Amino acid sequence: MKKCILYPFYDEFYNMFPILEEQNDLIITKFVMPKGWKTKKRRSKIDITYDFYNALYGCDLVIFIETRHNQYMHDDICHKIQESIKNGKDVKCMENLSKEEIKVIKKLAEGYKVKFEYGHRQSIEVRTKFNPYYEPNALVIGIGKLLNNMGTFSILCQCVKGYHDRGFKVSIISNNGNNQLFGFNSYPTGKFSPESINRLIRKIEDRDNPDVIILDFPDSIMKYSNRLYNNFGVYSYIISQAVSIDYFILVSQVLFYNEDLCDHLKKLVNYRFDCDLDAIYISNYYFDEGDSDEMYKLIIRESNDEKSIESIYHYNSECANIVPIYNKETIDDMIQNSIQNSVSEIEMF
Repeated sequence: MKKCILYPFYDEFYNMFPILEEQNDLIITKFVMPKGWKTKKRRSKIDITYDFYNALYGCDLVIFIETRHNQYMHDDICHKIQESIKNGKDVKCMENLSKEEIKVIKKLAEGYKVKFEYGHRQSIEVRTKFNPYYEPNALVIGIGKLLNNMGTFSILCQCVKGYHDRGFKVSIISNNGNNQLFGFNSYPTGKFSPESINRLIRKIEDRDNPDVIILDFPDSIMKYSNRLYNNFGVYSYIISQAVSIDYFILVSQVLFYNEDLCDHLKKLVNYRFDCDLDAIYISNYYFDEGDSDEMYKLIIRESNDEKSIESIYHYNSECANIVPIYNKETIDDMIQNSIQNSVSEIEMF
């Protein structure tokens, strides 16, 4: 069993490390964070360090994971990949690399006789010829978001862990770069159509026989405004036409809801995706409207004010038309609710 370190570590990844260890038959010895990054994990079963080179000495494998901030540290990751190889460590890379970068790193790994694996968004090959529409036997959960740059990885990880803890087998389809680490699946890289996605779902169900299939929508559910159009929610709409959604979770920025807004969102989800809006996950991100309008792009900022987020959660929980989820306890309730709502479509081990 190999000992490994993860870089660049961030808090959302913490809930998934037991699944990561089990899936890859390894032991994580350290989480390594870039200098300047902060963590809310005051207590952790695994050491969290900022010293990448010191952490190298106690491991056999270095896993480089994709984060929403990697675009700003691409050169740093490429440099550390090469340094890891020069120190005789095997490397798994989930960060998006160019063909030339992959070629250079593979040649370096061959020279140092270590193993280099590249797994950024590897997808199953899907033939797009016509096939009858396939309705999966598994419970199908959709996770969408109000804004494009708002990550869904945190709620995705917590859902996977929650279903795993209850004995359910879960298959994921997502555009997250870390899919291969957890045995998740990526959306087709070629023609993105309802037919290709439906075919992919059928292949996954035939191969894995999951109890639950979670579809992580790659873009927002709709445009935000005429300036900030969020790709018009095209990919999300295409996915919704590929399969019937049994339970839909909307990832929202920090926001106060009222009954009118909830009714509007419910009607929107029902109209666009032909399913009910079952739960809203209140993330710790907020929308910087002023900077977004000025820069003509979505600016999402992280809020570290847990008390403020919790007060917003409690405010929203009083709204009769919304099922808000915020922390582990409310996510557990949501998972139980999704199972009860679809008890006829899921079979427990």
